[in-house]
Amino acid sequence: MVVATVLSILAAAAVGGLIGWAVVNALQDSPDSTDGEVGASTAAGGDSVLTAAPSELQDRWLTIVGTFEGDETPERMADSVTEMAGRGLEVDALRTDALASLEPGLWVLVESDWGTAEEAVARCVELGLADRSRCFARLATDDEADRQQVRFAD
Repeated sequence: MVVATVLSILAAAAVGGLIGWAVVNALQDSPDSTDGEVGASTAAGGDSVLTAAPSELQDRWLTIVGTFEGDETPERMADSVTEMAGRGLEVDALRTDALASLEPGLWVLVESDWGTAEEAVARCVELGLADRSRCFARLATDDEADRQQVRFAD
């Protein structure tokens, strides 16, 4: 999967003590849609920040460990990314507008992608996030009809 991780943003920014700022800045500057291409923005120090490439995720089941909306999205995502990094996890930030099967207008943190729904929800259990409010699986496609394709571990 050709995707840059949000964790790499944190690692690059940690030297300057700008962890939260780098993620917040990167998320605020990221494109609303990537049209099947990897989208780039600029974070602290002029580093390029990449978001997940929807073309790489087509017909894959995503293990989603965070969903964010509203004005405080960048700050809340930065906190979640820091929490995930503390657990040793790497996550990708994905704007949901990039895939028709996902509810538009949100950011999600994707921990991994899988060939089946069962594999994706099993990952939630492995992570200790089996609560449906913390982790779930969504099918990534360009078809709005697939928005109903969601699975929970519980």
